[in-house]
Amino acid sequence: MKKISAVLLIAVLASGFVFAGVSGWVQTGVGYNLDTTEYGFIKQDNKLQFNLDLATATGEKKGEGDIYAEINGSVTLLVTTGEKEIDSDDPFDFVTGPATLKLGLDASNSYARVVGPDWSVAIDGVASRPDYAKSAIDTYTVKNDTDDFGITKDDYTETVTYKLANKKAPGITATYKDFKVGFGMKGKVDDKLDLSAYVATPDFEIADGVKLQAAAVYTDVLDVTRYHLIGASGKLSVETDNFSVKAAGDFGYDLDAADFKSGVNGDASLAIAVAPVAVDVYYARKVQTGYVDDDHDLAEINTTNLLSAKVVTDLNEFDVPVKLTLTGKDLINKQNLKLAASVSATEELTVGVYGGYVIKTEKWSAGADAEYAADMYTLAANVDLSKVPADAKITLGVGASISSSKVIPGASLSLGWYDAEDILNGADPADKDNLGYIRATCKIAF
Repeated sequence: MKKISAVLLIAVLASGFVFAGVSGWVQTGVGYNLDTTEYGFIKQDNKLQFNLDLATATGEKKGEGDIYAEINGSVTLLVTTGEKEIDSDDPFDFVTGPATLKLGLDASNSYARVVGPDWSVAIDGVASRPDYAKSAIDTYTVKNDTDDFGITKDDYTETVTYKLANKKAPGITATYKDFKVGFGMKGKVDDKLDLSAYVATPDFEIADGVKLQAAAVYTDVLDVTRYHLIGASGKLSVETDNFSVKAAGDFGYDLDAADFKSGVNGDASLAIAVAPVAVDVYYARKVQTGYVDDDHDLAEINTTNLLSAKVVTDLNEFDVPVKLTLTGKDLINKQNLKLAASVSATEELTVGVYGGYVIKTEKWSAGADAEYAADMYTLAANVDLSKVPADAKITLGVGASISSSKVIPGASLSLGWYDAEDILNGADPADKDNLGYIRATCKIAF
C-alpha cells in the first residue's frame, strides 16, 4: 500500500494548494505511573490535524422575474485527517495504518427550487421528519462513528429523542408563507408503490406570548423491510415576563403492527421555568439510549417507558451563590436519583457536592469537587465515592491538579494526579487505572 511521506506533503503544499485548517501540538511530561511503576518522561507525544483543500467549486444560477428557478451547489476535493488528531511523526497512509488520511469528494446541493411570491417548490426531496420533543436530561456517548469520508469522528454526545423512521420516496416540498407540504412517489407497474407525505404549519402566535406548531408525516416505503408509518408532532410554548412553559411531543404508529399497543411509539417533553426554579420532564415509550459499550458499530440499547425529570433551583438571581440540581433518570425502570449543589464561595472559588442512589441496583455514590480560578493559575480537585451492595469493595476515586497558560506565554503548564479511579483497591492487577499517575506537563500548541 503506497505511503505518502512528509517531504511529498510539503511539495504538494508548495505547488499552490490551500490549507482549510491545520492544528497540532507537542506535549511532554515527567512523572510516575502508580499502576505500571513507569517513571520519567511518560506520555510524551505530538499530534497533528489538518484539512487540505485541494479544490473547491461552487455553482449557482438564479432566474429573473416574479417566478424564477434557482440552484446552488458545491464540490470540494480535499485530503483530511478528519476530526481526530494523528501522530505527526507517523507515516501517512491513505487507507490504513497508524495515521489514516482520506482523499475524497464532498459534493452537495444546497438548494434547487422554483420561487414565486410567498411560495416556493423544492425539487430535491420531501422534507425530513419532525422532531419537536427531546430530552433535556438523558444523553449517551457515541464512539467510533464515521464521517462522510469514512474517517472515525471524535466521540460525541447524543441527546435521547424519538424519531419516526426516516424512509422517504423521492419527491418535492412546497412552501407557502411557512406552511410546508411534501409529497413523494415512486413505483413500478405490477409492483409496490412507494409513497411519502409531509405537512407542517408555521410557528403560529395564537395569543400574546403563546405559540403553536404542528406537523404530520406518512410513509409507505419498501427498503429491505417495509416502512408503513404515520406520525404527528406538535409543540406549544407560553412565555411571559414571569414564567415560561414549553411542551412538545412526537407520535408514530406502525400501520402493519398486529395491534395498537405494539405499533404505537413516541415521546413528550415539558419544560417549566418560574424563577428561581426550572423543571424538565421527558417521557418516551421506547427510545434509543445508547450503544453497547458506546460503540457506534455495535447494537443499539433501547429503553422502554423512559421517564426522567430534573429540577434546578438557581439562587444566584437573588444574589445567593447556590445552585441546587435534583435529577431522576429512568424513574420507571432504574430510579437513578442524584442531588447536586454548587456554591460560588468567592469570585474565584466554586465548590460542588453530590449524592446519588440507584434504587434498582441499590448503588450509592457521593462526591465533591472544587475549583479555584486565580488570574495566573487554576487549582482543581475532586473525590468520588461509590458502592454496590453486591460488591464487597468501596470505590474511591480522587484527582487534583494545578494548571496555567500565563506563566509562560504560548505554553500550557500543569501538575496533577490523574486517572486515580479506585485507590482503595489499587493492588488489583486486572485494572490499570486504579492509582493513576502523577505528572508535570508542558504543552505547546498551534
